[in-house]
Amino acid sequence: MTSEPWAKASGSWLPVLRRVTGKPADAIGPLSKALELDPGLTGARRALAEAFQKTGKLDEAIGQYRVLAERQPGDEAVTGSLVGLLIRKGSLEEAAGLLDRLEATRPVIAEELYNQAVLAGKLELALKVADREAELAGGDYQQRAWLGRQVGLLSVMDRHREAVKLSGEAHEKDKSDGLRADIHLRALLAAREFDRALALVGQQVQQQQRPDVKLEWQKKGVRALLLADRFDEAIALAEKLYAADKDDEELALLYLRSLMLARRHAPAINLAAEQAELSQDDADRRLRWQGLQVELLGEAKRHDHAVRLAEQIYTSDPDAEQPAMIYLRALLSAERYDPALELVADQLKRHADGEPNAAWQVRRITVLEMAGRRDQALQAAKSHHEAAPKDPVRVQLYAELLLSVRNYKDALGVLDGADKAAVRLEQLPLLRMRALVGLDRMNDAADVLQRWLASTDADRKADVWYSAASVYSLAHKSTECTRALEEALKLAPAHTSANNDLGYQLADQGVRLDRAEKMVTVALLRNPDEPAYIDSMAWVLYKKGNFEQARKLLAEVLVRETDLDPVILDHYGDVLYRLGERDKALEQWKASAGARRKRADRPEGIESSTLERTLKKIEAVEKDLSDVPVAPLGEGVTPPGAQRI
Repeated sequence: MTSEPWAKASGSWLPVLRRVTGKPADAIGPLSKALELDPGLTGARRALAEAFQKTGKLDEAIGQYRVLAERQPGDEAVTGSLVGLLIRKGSLEEAAGLLDRLEATRPVIAEELYNQAVLAGKLELALKVADREAELAGGDYQQRAWLGRQVGLLSVMDRHREAVKLSGEAHEKDKSDGLRADIHLRALLAAREFDRALALVGQQVQQQQRPDVKLEWQKKGVRALLLADRFDEAIALAEKLYAADKDDEELALLYLRSLMLARRHAPAINLAAEQAELSQDDADRRLRWQGLQVELLGEAKRHDHAVRLAEQIYTSDPDAEQPAMIYLRALLSAERYDPALELVADQLKRHADGEPNAAWQVRRITVLEMAGRRDQALQAAKSHHEAAPKDPVRVQLYAELLLSVRNYKDALGVLDGADKAAVRLEQLPLLRMRALVGLDRMNDAADVLQRWLASTDADRKADVWYSAASVYSLAHKSTECTRALEEALKLAPAHTSANNDLGYQLADQGVRLDRAEKMVTVALLRNPDEPAYIDSMAWVLYKKGNFEQARKLLAEVLVRETDLDPVILDHYGDVLYRLGERDKALEQWKASAGARRKRADRPEGIESSTLERTLKKIEAVEKDLSDVPVAPLGEGVTPPGAQRI
């Protein structure tokens, strides 16, 4: 027999329970009243926790699930819900403490906890989770997955001895396991233990029975040799592999990359020509290699040959986009702007309307800008805009060009006109902020930002703050930029780009380097192959005086990437100079200067200012001056005694 309060309680919450999924907000009041009458109503408490969760009241939901977990420690569904909410709230340590209560759902929840700990920069906690899960993992797949996470974290944390030891022990247990061997190889390469890494590759090549698996390990051998700066050996191995199967495009590209890193232009050009010739039956592949051949000729300063070949490619199919672009790039690389404009005019005639026409109109403006004919470029952009003033693409192009030449007043006028004409331009607030900041109307820019934030969904506000930071950065407003990045990180602590950018900004200023390192680590663990993030970490290490580690990171990027940002090349030059390698540093600075000259579309003159700094370093080394203006180290950091600046 139930008491009167129980009858009232049960009568109030049972119907409400059925309404939780429909209108959870309406259920919160009655369910709370039921629990006041009888706190022991487990079903009502669970329903209330779900209602809180569905209405976004996570703290209240966590409170209810904590009570349930205390009363029912063996209920995995309750504990799993509690751990999931704790992870969402960032209470990662408490979540980790509850993992041992889980069984069926543990693998999925543990992986999510690990990922969130990494994103939050709590690497010790992430490692603790990885260590524990590696012990408990059932089955080879889970064990190897957690081993990879352990080793990767230890390497990122510069605990290379532990990473090598852990991965080596796992490899010794089963030398036939290719994944364990690969994890060990990555640990050895991160620790720059190249001899051991190459010995491991040799062992794997010898023991593999399947030709395709053996080939993959041989490719890894080439990459390891490149990382070790053993270019002759890398080229010899890559050439041998390529000669055995010239139809394998990946092998051809690996061989090409090896030649280019060693600055062997002539054989690289010959390789591209051979691949183009071998690709007669595959038009797309043939065109790719012809384009590479033209590009390589340009890099070798053989512009006449590059332009002739590109012209032949173009005349064979003048209506197609890619041949025209190969020819245009060759002309621009050779700084032959009049023929480039003739090519653009020909393409505009061939494509009288539609998207191709719009694209070539933009290219015409870009070529005029690169040729230094800024007035003509602006007039072309203006005419292009006036022909269709409500076209968002044309509005944005004209406004951006005006901003790039710092004509902020006219840019603002174009944007105001677009606003009055109700042109749907997603970038309107961003462009308006750039114009106002350029005019130093900081209060008006702040008003635009606040309206932009107010009209943006909650889950995208961090991105708005990040965009605002980019505006302030372009205008060299470092204080406002830092504040905007901090605001983005308050809303989204794991925001990858904001972590990287603020970490890089601190490093470049040479301040709070430990915090900078943690922030860039968050970005790197989210996207470990992003060259910009690797460069940021290398710059942190440079500022700390750890030049060897900085070199290792940047060398890895050079092995993988073919079209590097000039800033990365400039940084690599500074690192090499600090290590006493003046000739190699000069080579990287020259490559950086060349890459910057090709980038005429960068706004606010940033490229010209950084180019000037790079040219001063080149001049100092070529004149054999003792004072080369490389970047300073961080505050309070003393360079190694052997370094001469």
